[in-house]
Amino acid sequence: MSQQNDTNTDEVGDEVEHISPDEKCLVIGSTGYTGVDSVEWDVGELPNIVDYDVIIVDVRALDEKMLGAVTHKRFETLRLQLTRLLHSSGQLIIVTDYKKIHERPKQYPDRANNYDWCPIDIGISNESGESIVIKEKRFPRYIKHLNSWPYYFFIPCSCLSRQLTDFLGSTHVTKYRFPLSPFVENRYQKTIAGSFKIEVTREQRKSSGYDSYKHYPDTPDTVTGEVVLLPLIEKLDHKEAVRLVLEDLMGVSMGYEPPSWVDLISVPHVKDIEDEINEKESKIDEISSEIGKLENRREELNSYRRLLYSSGFDLEEIVKLCLEELGAKVTPAKYAQEEYVLEIDGTEYLVEVKGVSKSISLGHLRQLNDYILKYEEDTGKACKGILFGNAWRTTPPDDRDTAERPEFPANVVSRAEQWNIGLISSTKFFDAFCSFLLDRSKGEKILQDIINTSGKVNFEIE
Repeated sequence: MSQQNDTNTDEVGDEVEHISPDEKCLVIGSTGYTGVDSVEWDVGELPNIVDYDVIIVDVRALDEKMLGAVTHKRFETLRLQLTRLLHSSGQLIIVTDYKKIHERPKQYPDRANNYDWCPIDIGISNESGESIVIKEKRFPRYIKHLNSWPYYFFIPCSCLSRQLTDFLGSTHVTKYRFPLSPFVENRYQKTIAGSFKIEVTREQRKSSGYDSYKHYPDTPDTVTGEVVLLPLIEKLDHKEAVRLVLEDLMGVSMGYEPPSWVDLISVPHVKDIEDEINEKESKIDEISSEIGKLENRREELNSYRRLLYSSGFDLEEIVKLCLEELGAKVTPAKYAQEEYVLEIDGTEYLVEVKGVSKSISLGHLRQLNDYILKYEEDTGKACKGILFGNAWRTTPPDDRDTAERPEFPANVVSRAEQWNIGLISSTKFFDAFCSFLLDRSKGEKILQDIINTSGKVNFEIE
């Protein structure tokens, strides 16, 4: 065997095969390659081949048994899909094998060969040898194992599939060229490994005086993506061969996906480790459940801060919740348009809730007093009112109830005392309620302060 470099190799330099991380690669014919999509020849449904950037075809996996299983329709579909891939500048890499024919007289057509999937007929001359001339350093991991060659490649004159000409143009009006560029040759310039692109030139009509004639321009209308032909290396298992091609493309070593039977193989200490993992995962589940409960309780407690900034229904809801937590009974409005009725020791109190960005006004107080008068008119009994005021609700609590920002102005306080209405400041109620959360025995005292006070309620909590 002789192996030499072409004299122009240094000028050409190493070809970079690496695909970028965002390019997609698919192996057709065999599976089990880590991190790469792959399908067997007889897969139930093919993926969208045109959606990939690089297709690697494992021809050796298409043995006679598989040829008997793969339908003619599958081959036709592949020819069209691969034509579209090349037309969209995709790359087709063929890890080749000898041409093989499978007779199947009960099917149409009555024979199939292992290249019927390819949109271009690949010429294979069964002449072997050992002379190897490296023209370009492409696929170095793969070519490193090439010590002899079983055949060389050529492109036959009649090489076009019907799917390709239907898609790219009939040969009656379209000219095709397939300039084969070798990167490994034998000593008499036959291609051992190489690539080609399909040059497509469409007919034009030219006129000369009274005459017209067909003309094909020198520059092709379309140049497709690349078809790479890699030689058979018989000493390599076909999956190992594909793996080496993938390593050349990815630029990293490719791991092996374990076969299904590997799960049945035991290794010392693995079972003990799995048991320990399961035990710790169980503890994680328990702790996660506890954390979930704590998080819910945290959110529940933090929701009481709504007392200090809410208005409308949101404020009504949280005030009602707090009163019930303190031990009171709260029922919906039933006498007028009060927010709700507070009941303690059999006595009813009308509650009005206001959240405003300024001070509580006489208008708010007068509204509650109207409800009280309506209650007395309907029941014949006197009734105390309670006005919960979240005044200056958009202002921090420490900046409220100052001379400039009174929560309940003097006229509101004096009128509330006259009308037997208790005025509850949201900030003072919040402090009292927080004291109750620390010591729940204080709930009754807070409620008594609310129902026994006319005017501003000052919670006297030790």
